[in-house]
Amino acid sequence: MRDFYLCHNPFGKMPPGRVAYIYHPDNPRVFVSVIEIDYSRRLTDFNFKGCNVMFQYHRADGKRQLFLMIVMQGGARNTASTLALLKDAAGWYCTCLNKEDFITYGKNGGWSLMHPYNKDKTPNLDVLHIQATDQYLISYGNGTFCVDGIDSLYTTIDFLYKDVDDIIHNNDDTQEEGAINFA
Repeated sequence: MRDFYLCHNPFGKMPPGRVAYIYHPDNPRVFVSVIEIDYSRRLTDFNFKGCNVMFQYHRADGKRQLFLMIVMQGGARNTASTLALLKDAAGWYCTCLNKEDFITYGKNGGWSLMHPYNKDKTPNLDVLHIQATDQYLISYGNGTFCVDGIDSLYTTIDFLYKDVDDIIHNNDDTQEEGAINFA
């Protein structure tokens, strides 16, 4: 397992939504921010630029927590290696959460990455539908967008991925299936 360090300042207060900062000292050296996604409220200011990964943690008490981990500084020029590192960091962070859960509930929770939208045609694309507000959080590997409604979702995917007709529409102009995660 790679080395990660949880950065904590007992005198400071994190910005709203931020729950942790993680540092990885080896190549690729990164400093990442972990943001908890509150899926009961409207998301604001959720457009970020930079390598990122979305994941979920199921606490031992049954509560589901959603997170966005985003590189704040550093990373490799090769996006794939930085994304692989972020996935490892997400697993490591959930191991830390498991330690807290075991102390509190006597058992561990579980975690997983979000299901990819369409792994073959839209690499690194994850979509999370926030049902309470009908918003879609789109993670495409090098950034995130938050959009309102299904039409905006498909317009954004059109913008991000060039082969629009192959990704979104069949010849009869209906929407092609993709895995959308729900909250």
